[in-house]
Amino acid sequence: MPQAEKRLGFIIQDFEREGIPIGEMLSEAQLESTGLSDEQIKKTKEKVFDNIVECIEVKGYPTESNKNFNETSVPDVVLFTILPILTAFRYEVRRNIYLQRDREIIAEDKKMGGFQEFVGIDIVGPGQRKFVFIIEATNSLVGQAKRKCLLALKDIGDNNCGGIVYGFVTTAEQWQVIRYDGTTFTQSHHFQVMFQGMKDRRDIWMKEGAVIVDCINMVLRSGGFAKK
Repeated sequence: MPQAEKRLGFIIQDFEREGIPIGEMLSEAQLESTGLSDEQIKKTKEKVFDNIVECIEVKGYPTESNKNFNETSVPDVVLFTILPILTAFRYEVRRNIYLQRDREIIAEDKKMGGFQEFVGIDIVGPGQRKFVFIIEATNSLVGQAKRKCLLALKDIGDNNCGGIVYGFVTTAEQWQVIRYDGTTFTQSHHFQVMFQGMKDRRDIWMKEGAVIVDCINMVLRSGGFAKK
């Protein structure tokens, strides 16, 4: 913790006192490119809902009370959640967004901050790559995952030579977005993307949990780009 705080330049306990609603973070986004249309977003939300429900049906709900619960349970659900969004974005917007797993981000001072569960990379040209987002998926150690996310975002910002980058910390059920603009970190309040019995409550999920699609679409439209 002291080493992390020294690199970040602030006390994490103080940072944890602050947060903004996810709707506010979405409205504050500096959008640099086109994204999915309203109709495409609606279709993608339906697909994400079906993916999560199917994942629960096959693997069980990702909780420690499930005897089949293990360290891969959360990343599996996360992958099923984000894959339709990335696929739709690549197909509709024609952007070279790639998803890498267990990617290590190396800081400018050559320090290695560990492996990130999911890393979104935008290939903008030959030899030109921008880190767009990271996702830290965790079974239970949320605090540790958040520290890794904060450190990785700082290193990503340096690698990108500016611009705004985003990270997510998730237990598959709850998600939180963290934004880094090169100077300041801002985190959203937690929001629920998965809940028990959601198979029979599609309408509730579309009003609440489906915000994850809006978040990823926002990040892909704004994250990783140097300010002009």
